This record gives sequence, C-alpha cells and structure tokens, in this order.
Amino acid sequence: MTDIREHSAASAVFPTTKTTTSLSSLSRARTAGEYEFWNVGEEETEVLLFRAQGIKIPRLVLVMVPGNPGVIDYYETFLQVVYECCNEMVDIIGVQHLGHSSAVDHDRNFSVKDQVNHKIALLDLITKKYGKDMKIVLMGHSFGAWVSVQMLKARPYANIVKIFALFPTLHSIAATPKGRRISYLTLPVVRSIPPLFVSFLRTLTYFTPKLFPRLISTFSGQTGTDLSITCGKLLHYRTVLNTLYLASHEMREIKDLDEETVEKYIEKFVFYYGTRDEWCPVWHWEQMSAKFPKAEIYLCRDDLPHAFVLGYSDIMGRKVAQWIRNVL
Repeated sequence: MTDIREHSAASAVFPTTKTTTSLSSLSRARTAGEYEFWNVGEEETEVLLFRAQGIKIPRLVLVMVPGNPGVIDYYETFLQVVYECCNEMVDIIGVQHLGHSSAVDHDRNFSVKDQVNHKIALLDLITKKYGKDMKIVLMGHSFGAWVSVQMLKARPYANIVKIFALFPTLHSIAATPKGRRISYLTLPVVRSIPPLFVSFLRTLTYFTPKLFPRLISTFSGQTGTDLSITCGKLLHYRTVLNTLYLASHEMREIKDLDEETVEKYIEKFVFYYGTRDEWCPVWHWEQMSAKFPKAEIYLCRDDLPHAFVLGYSDIMGRKVAQWIRNVL
C-alpha cells in the first residue's frame, strides 16, 4: 500500500489501494501526472495527480471533473499544460467517473446522482486532507461543470474560491442539437447495442490485436495517444454501457438552469462557451450573458470544439492557467 504525499497543512492521508502507469503516458512524452486508486465514498476510484514542486504547501488545489465519458486520461495533456503554466505550484486532482475506468471492476451502472455524490465525497476527502483554509478550484468540463455546481451547492462552506465551467452543459441537454441527434442512443433497448458491438469487435480481433485500433481509427479518425486511450480505457463493455447509461440520465434530469445557486455564487464562476459547440450552443452563452451581465462569461474566439482535449489541450490549458494565476 502506497501513501499519497502529505502536505504539512494536511490532517489525514488519502486512502489509496495501488498505483499504476497511465496508458496515455506510454505514447506521449512523460508527464508529471501519476495515476492512483483511492477509496472515495466507499468506491474504488482512479485519479490523476499532479503534485506541487519546490514548496511545502501548494498554492491551491485544482479539482478536474470530466465530462461524459469521464475517462480522465483524455485530460492528462491539458492538465500538464495547466500545471506547467502555474510553475508547478498547485496540486491538481483529476477524477474518473464511476464506471468509466476499465481499470476498476465496477459491476453496476452509475446514475447522475451517483456521480454527484461521489464527487461530493471527493471534495470532503480533499478538505479533510488539506484543511479548511486551503483554496480549492473546481474545474468542470461539459457534464462536469454541472456536477461542480452541485458540489458547491452541497458544500457551500468548503473553501471553493473559483469554478471554471468549460463548455458547460448546465441545462437543456436534450434540446441541444447534439442531444436531439443522439437521443435514440439513450433508449434502454438501443443503448445496450453499442457495448455488445464493442465486445464483439474485441473478440473478433483477439488474435489480431492491431486490427481493433485500426478499425476504431477508421470510424473515429483518432490517432496516437487519443486512439490509445479510446481503445485501452473507454471501449470496454461495462465502460461503454456506463457512458450511455449516464447520458440517458443527463438527458432526463439536466433540464433547467439552477439559477438560484449560480446567482448566489456568481462571483466564483468563470463560464467558457464555444462557437461551434452542439452540446452547449451559442444561445446558451447568450442566455447566460443576459441573465448575469456582470459575470465572467466568455465566448471562445479560437474555434475550439466541445471536446477540446482532443487536439487543443495547449490552447485551453494556457487560458485556464491565466485564470488560476488570478487567484493564486
């Protein structure tokens, strides 16, 4: 059993069961991130850690809540850029969604409520370790932005100084262009087909392992690290099933903007919307800007896609690092 490094300000050690090398690190330049498995809310959880260097206590703790699929490996390069641009003075904790890691054997599906409760448990764990005075920044991408709002709402006394909501799906998911287009995949009968198809492909290519990534690359257009993560971490029966199960709950449950919570803590938020985002289209930015005219609400001028971690990590990472430097 390996203990996570303890800062002098901490009062407890994170529970952890084992460490592992990330699949993504095998095909990219070595990063400072380390993958470990923690007990969070009684659930084994894969996390990605970047630890502050050269100082006894980090300037703040940044918590990354991914979108759906919640495979934190996709965010490794992005978080590495943030970490380096902050001069390695912050601790970064990226968390996997329950059921979205092929490295953890979860034998059930997890709902929106399950994921939220899990992230609240992580926030409690972080507060216990670092102490109540440590600055915490939540960073949520897509569905993760909505989860971050729920974390703040559930733990208003935690020292959350900022929330970065990146391409945030905060409301009306089923009514967005992408939501309408893939709504059929969230139907109970239909959503059971993709996981079975993935299992069939894996079985079919068992004796020719190079064929599976070639097929996935042909369908997705992915190459290199992104393809390695997709094939190695995402495309497994239970992981795909959980991704679609969570999407079905998102469509049904994330409908109305939680205006009360956002307005109450508006000074804590930085919202960042895309100009070609079919999950949170420009009219979401327009609505938010009209409702909260004095808030930090940005519209991307760099033509970044919703899934910015696929090829645009450097640009987004530098933007986020600038926001972090403003609160260091």
